Amino acid sequence: MIEELHTIEAITAALYATISFAEGQTPNFDRLRLLFTAGARLIHVNAQATVVLPVEAFVTRFQNRLAAGELVAFQERQIAARIEHYGEIAHVFSTYEAVIVAPQGTQTGVRGINSIQLMWEQNRWWVVSLIWTDEQPGKNIPAEYLL
Repeated sequence: MIEELHTIEAITAALYATISFAEGQTPNFDRLRLLFTAGARLIHVNAQATVVLPVEAFVTRFQNRLAAGELVAFQERQIAARIEHYGEIAHVFSTYEAVIVAPQGTQTGVRGINSIQLMWEQNRWWVVSLIWTDEQPGKNIPAEYLL
């Protein structure tokens, strides 16, 4: 796995691959934990509320949704990215699309933007924070973030 931590593109791809899972499987939470630095936060911003979670709380929340049968499968992929990089810090503005499969095969598609902050330390990239928001009716993703 260490090779996926040496480039910004690779750690971003690993992040998407780690949280995606097919029916009958679960996300690779151990791998997810290895991508984030100590003290990292995952922050979901939407019109109703902002939820700020340390990595372990995010994992627990996800596991609870799986145990409750709310999710059968989840696939998320990057469809566009803008990378800013200077020295040992980087930022990825990553546009995504996801398919959420609920019980009885109900599928929901969603797009949004992940703002991923990274730092280079110990000869690898670490995710310091991940902030995301889903596209909302009347609040479409601008064209420049879809290229």
